[in-house]
Amino acid sequence: MRSRGFTLIELMVVLVLIGVIASLAVLSFGGTRDPRMETEARRLAAVMELAMQTAILHNRELGLVLDQSGYRFSHLEEDTWLPVQASADRTLRARELPDGMRLEWSTDGLPGRAAPDSDKDDHRPAVLLLSSGEQTPFRVTLGWRDRHRTESWELEGTLTGELRLRQREE
Repeated sequence: MRSRGFTLIELMVVLVLIGVIASLAVLSFGGTRDPRMETEARRLAAVMELAMQTAILHNRELGLVLDQSGYRFSHLEEDTWLPVQASADRTLRARELPDGMRLEWSTDGLPGRAAPDSDKDDHRPAVLLLSSGEQTPFRVTLGWRDRHRTESWELEGTLTGELRLRQREE
């Protein structure tokens, strides 16, 4: 009488197939990247570069005002920070991030302050872009509000006005 069952080879083949299918499933779910994240990060870097050039060319002090859902620019006029009017300079208009994205930042190694109180109409910037070509050293991280999606980009600015954009590995 012959016993019925699986051989060791058959069991190993089945385990290998299950492992391959499981790894393909993990890669297909975890490997998807939303192109909007990279687009927004590159847009922020390009707008920052343009703002710095504008500050130098027009000999005016500009600032970047940040909050978790977007950013805008302000300019210094007679010791008062005023918003850059979109009608005067469309490229430096206020920008809101797409749903689900958030900004975090630090300047000079210190965490960013809370978003300005809209009731006070506060336009004081977190990052200064000076007409001399200097800027406040900063780091802005663009990520998802949803903690399950880990893709994020980081824009870093140095005192001398250099910008570095990189995708963060998480």
